[in-house]
Amino acid sequence: NLGRDLIGWMALNTSSPSVNERVAEAIDQMFANSAYETSTDTEKAFNKAFAAQLGNIALIVALVVGAAFATILMIVGNTMVMAVRERTREIGVLKTLGFSGARILRLILAEAVLLALLGGLPGIALAALFAAAMQTSVGNFIPGFAVTPAIVLQAVALMIACGLATGLLPAISAMRLKIA
Repeated sequence: NLGRDLIGWMALNTSSPSVNERVAEAIDQMFANSAYETSTDTEKAFNKAFAAQLGNIALIVALVVGAAFATILMIVGNTMVMAVRERTREIGVLKTLGFSGARILRLILAEAVLLALLGGLPGIALAALFAAAMQTSVGNFIPGFAVTPAIVLQAVALMIACGLATGLLPAISAMRLKIA
């Protein structure tokens, strides 16, 4: 078996970061020109090289999240179109009672934004819990792995933008709806 009875890698703690380079050179010199040459690196350099072996993780994550995002937008948009179509009579009654087209537009947009927030806020809460739970295990590989307040604000802004984007066409059609 390949690698059987051999050590693949080993972690070594030094007394001070100032001696790291000297210790690494001493270890590599001990095994130089042998059948088992070593390549000693700091933990940070090792983690960076390990992450580079996995490929462009950021691109993969962006593509997966983008595909999920587009799918969610289509689902929410379809839900809003169906909701407005099913409530044609109710919208007609609201217009008969004196609701303006602009007010109906705002109501439909508010409903779409509420729908986006009802889906997004639990999602960002779960992401924050997941990131906090994973911080200890992936903190060395991905520094700064956390859901920060800035990320939460961006997420809420995206939720609002998605709600407005998916509700705009149904809201305009509801606004233009004739009473008769």
